[in-house]
Amino acid sequence: MDNQATETTADDLVGVANGDGAGASMIDELQARVSQLEGELAATGEALELAGKTELELRAQLAELTKANEAAARKLAKIGRGPTSAKPRRIAPMSPLSDQERVELGERIAAGESISIVFAEGKRELTGLAPIVVSGPVFNVSSTGMMLRDAVEIRSNDPAGREVTATALVMFDSDGGQLAYSELPAPLAISPGRTYRLDRAIQF
Repeated sequence: MDNQATETTADDLVGVANGDGAGASMIDELQARVSQLEGELAATGEALELAGKTELELRAQLAELTKANEAAARKLAKIGRGPTSAKPRRIAPMSPLSDQERVELGERIAAGESISIVFAEGKRELTGLAPIVVSGPVFNVSSTGMMLRDAVEIRSNDPAGREVTATALVMFDSDGGQLAYSELPAPLAISPGRTYRLDRAIQF
């Protein structure tokens, strides 16, 4: 059986070489298959090229949308100074916000709720430092905390012209309710008449 199969195969090859009908038909089939494969390869190349262009276009569109979103956020974000308190507010140390509380509070502020951030020395509000009033998408909220995105400047207006030392930040809502309490990593001494820039230092 093996010898007969070998002889048949050899005859076929001889026919191809001599150009008889069977051999010519086999060549035509092979050429047709080669042409088909070449067409498929060309189509695949065009599809890959198109996919590459599409990816670049999508990336460009994403970059444009990101810029537009950031510009819109900057317009909505409001950071300013509020009036100093005539009477120090009551302050109570609080546990750090939970992840859920942090997310919910961040969403409230981003939606436009106005909150005040005051400086305190322990449980005493430092009325010589004007509160920071913010609303809109001003905080970066993550699993490690919520941080004010932009730098702020503070200046002591202590009536007696004394140096004041802040040890904590306290957040209040517009009704005067305390929302959060955060101890500073180190005491912050503010000399009278000087302006201090706080960058990435307002965190809860």
